[in-house]
Amino acid sequence: MKNIRYALYHLIKKLSKGEKRYLQLFSKLQDGEKQYIALFEAIDKYPEKNWRPKLVETELKKDLEAIIPVKRFSTVKNYLLEQALYSLRLYHRKKSVDWQIFLKLMDREILREKGMTQLAKSRLDEARLEAQKYERHYLLLHILDLQIRYVVEQVRVDPMEELKILNSEKERIFTYLRNENHYCHINHQAFILYKMGKRTRDEESTKQIETLLNDPILHNSGKAQTFEAQINMYSARAMLHNLKEELQNANFAFKQLVKTVENYPLMQQLYSRRYFMYLNNYLQNCHRIGAYEEFPENWEKMNKIIPQNEEEEAEYSLIICETQLQYYVNKGDLKNARAVAKTISNKIEVYHNKSESFRQSRESMSRFNLTMFYFLSGEFEKARDVFNLFTSGDVPIREEIKATSRIFELICWNELNDGVDFLDYLHNSTKWQLKKKGHLHDFENKFMSLLKKIKKLTDRESIESQFQKFLKEQILELEKEGPHIPGKEEIRLWIKSKLEHKSMIKILLEEVEKVKGNLSPMVPIEEEHNIVAAQKE
Repeated sequence: MKNIRYALYHLIKKLSKGEKRYLQLFSKLQDGEKQYIALFEAIDKYPEKNWRPKLVETELKKDLEAIIPVKRFSTVKNYLLEQALYSLRLYHRKKSVDWQIFLKLMDREILREKGMTQLAKSRLDEARLEAQKYERHYLLLHILDLQIRYVVEQVRVDPMEELKILNSEKERIFTYLRNENHYCHINHQAFILYKMGKRTRDEESTKQIETLLNDPILHNSGKAQTFEAQINMYSARAMLHNLKEELQNANFAFKQLVKTVENYPLMQQLYSRRYFMYLNNYLQNCHRIGAYEEFPENWEKMNKIIPQNEEEEAEYSLIICETQLQYYVNKGDLKNARAVAKTISNKIEVYHNKSESFRQSRESMSRFNLTMFYFLSGEFEKARDVFNLFTSGDVPIREEIKATSRIFELICWNELNDGVDFLDYLHNSTKWQLKKKGHLHDFENKFMSLLKKIKKLTDRESIESQFQKFLKEQILELEKEGPHIPGKEEIRLWIKSKLEHKSMIKILLEEVEKVKGNLSPMVPIEEEHNIVAAQKE
């Protein structure tokens, strides 16, 4: 957030109906004036259309001056922030395993100070069981230290054996944490390389990928004896194999991520969102290798995951539909693809009117994914109209997606054969906007020049020559080791459709079949020889 001064306004607008109601009920337990509730209600009612925190603060100071003197406004605002956070902690206390353990430890401290030693020990034992159950090893170390202190302070006949057991347990937890830390460190490095690999690839990053992938611990799953260790191990392998284009190995790792969560029923329930995303990532990779037999079973799993709020309900529903849309497109089933596209469009409208948080998060991505389907299926007029919504600013969307939309809007106008004068204006306007926002890179600049050039050519041979040149000099070079450009694949398909005189969907189908027939075999990996399944009821 750019300015912490306005954090309160953003927080209030992000609260769910239940969270807002709980804050108001919580305030009724307090005596005295409640200026902060007046401020809360004013922020909550402030119209979104004019939502600019700096302006909001200026106007609220004037509107509430009779209730909150201007000199006290900052104090009341800070107090509201603290009360909002406190009520949120209480509201979500049952959803957080860590919070439940902390409460037991707080109970233990209070009871100990009151001299109720046995009851304090009982709460400590409960905290230990909870930490073991959910593999909260960093908390478990602290709990074991407290239990050791209790054994030492409460001198009994023979405490040595109990002390020995507790120290042995600490050693075991240290080993778990050491291995978890190693896997986690590799996973973090892999993630950074993965993100960088989407923009650029150089000799140094290639060496780093190889070094990480050859780390012995990644191929010694016997050391991955905890949930987090296994998750980090397979996540790192999935990203690193993807970077090397070893799709079979990447797919194996993605599948193992799903299986790992399923092997820990408690974690599957606790991390339902993480499980959903692992299933989605696995299916996305299945698209890349044409493993379509995996889809029905995994869609069923995704549908069974219960969303925790309205935002998740919208997100899950649309992600499943978007995966289905991609599935039908890659299978060449345009009838079902169009039916799913219509379902997505309807769901966007339903959730737009139902959930404020949906409008701020998932809506724009879903609209963009749907519009790319219209583009690939040759529905350029429909695609152009939605791209125009993104570029005109009527739909909130990330800047890089808005920049990509400008490029595709330009392609659609070219396809619809509007006048050269208008296209020149649109070309110049797009170039100016991309440059202004810092998105006019070499690829985008040269592609727009290509569009401008071919619009002025009349013979097919010259046009195809320009397409061939761009395909060779820009796209094919980028595929070797260049940056990942948003929309590059769709631009490549569009150019190939012009050269081969086929629809983009047909070319996509041919390429999917080609990938399936040319997959490299899996690299042998030492696997599953000593993993502790740790199935927990």
